[in-house]
Amino acid sequence: MSFPSAYLLVAHGSRDPRPQIALERLAYLVADQLRDSVVFRGACRQSSVLPARVEYRGNASGRIALLSPPSTSIVRTAILECHPLPLHGQIIEMAEDLLAQGYKILKILPLFLLPGVHVQEDLPREVALAQRELGNRMNLEIAPYLGSLAPLLELIRQQYEFSETTARILVAHGSRRPGGNSSVQALARICEAEVAYSAIAPHLASVVEQVSLRKPTTIQVIPYLLFTGGLSDAIAAEVKTLQKQYPTIQFCLAHPLGTNPALASIIAAQGEL
Repeated sequence: MSFPSAYLLVAHGSRDPRPQIALERLAYLVADQLRDSVVFRGACRQSSVLPARVEYRGNASGRIALLSPPSTSIVRTAILECHPLPLHGQIIEMAEDLLAQGYKILKILPLFLLPGVHVQEDLPREVALAQRELGNRMNLEIAPYLGSLAPLLELIRQQYEFSETTARILVAHGSRRPGGNSSVQALARICEAEVAYSAIAPHLASVVEQVSLRKPTTIQVIPYLLFTGGLSDAIAAEVKTLQKQYPTIQFCLAHPLGTNPALASIIAAQGEL
């Protein structure tokens, strides 16, 4: 029996449990999106579709397996850091299990927002190591990273309130690689926003100082982050401090992208290409 591709969502990884929980939830939502798509296309090809299993598994110890309504998609998760196994070890372990079920293609969907060292070096290296071990038994395909997708930029743009009295600041981690922040800068232009970074200059406080000279009534701060975690907590704490420093300006802090069906739909669509 021939199976479709399996999918692997790869994120950064953190010692904070919240990003891992969110990653597993996002994987479930992506599986749900893929399920609906596969069933719909199957119904168009033939009058009856044999039910099959959709499986979602996280990478935490004591693997989580969740069943949803019938489909043929498998979506799993892996992380680059803070895991007992290196990424290539996680991929090999998953691939062996998938091979036993008849899968021959594993599509790797990088959940990174910037084309930094993880996207440009770490991920390709780890996938190459896994491919070398697996040989031609399974084909590993790396999709474009999440931050490069146009629909994601539109999703973020929709969070902004466009008003003459509202200033907008996009806060990203930041990359020291040449061109590593180009996608953030492009998004900022689309959103008519300023850019601040946590890892490199300019930082949020200095950008707010510049923006405050325009006398806005509101400053929207949108973290360019995938999940809630230590960095989003730090941004929230800084916004509270800035609110006290600039009492005449109303600061509005948005949430990270998180686990929502719109984001899951973007990821699922990329996996189907």
